[in-house]
Amino acid sequence: MGRDRALQRLHPIRDPELFESLATSTRVLEATIEVAQAQGELSRDFSARRLASMLEGILFRLCLEWGANFPRPHLLGPSLEQGFELFARGASAAAEPARARKTGSKR
Repeated sequence: MGRDRALQRLHPIRDPELFESLATSTRVLEATIEVAQAQGELSRDFSARRLASMLEGILFRLCLEWGANFPRPHLLGPSLEQGFELFARGASAAAEPARARKTGSKR
């Protein structure tokens, strides 16, 4: 029971300051994305923080689907690979010109 209470304190809905915490995995992901943006590998259309949050959400959703066997039982590895590919294509710096032409503006 004590462990459950400790985990509840680490819930960002109960403690929104966790979104800013340097101790969260999202900050590590964010720092990695910043490096990739500085090297021109990932788009600067969105902040590193936003991209990190989106990637984290994609991976979380894929893990939930795997755990629930949704839409049917499947292997987690290939599903995660597909999720990373989806993210990489959308966040790629090479995708910027096509996206800018399509939308007519930067975000």
